[in-house]
Amino acid sequence: MSAAEKLRKQLHQYIDQVDERFLKVVHAMFEAYNEEQTDFWDELSDEQKARIEQSRQEHREGKSIPHEDVMKEFRKSIVHEPPR
Repeated sequence: MSAAEKLRKQLHQYIDQVDERFLKVVHAMFEAYNEEQTDFWDELSDEQKARIEQSRQEHREGKSIPHEDVMKEFRKSIVHEPPR
């Protein structure tokens, strides 16, 4: 019997013996675990997916701006001239 099978068997035995409060805690843990397993892509709207795909295509075509260049422009835009 594998370690996973032994653990599964032991958990089944525990579940048969515990009270409702503990079962609710275990159930909440499983629900949280399952929520973490979903892919964020599945949560996006069709419009969001289309925009992401469009951006990826533009990047492949060399139409994107490197992050470093964007940050240089951003830094320039937030530098204020001293008051005169």
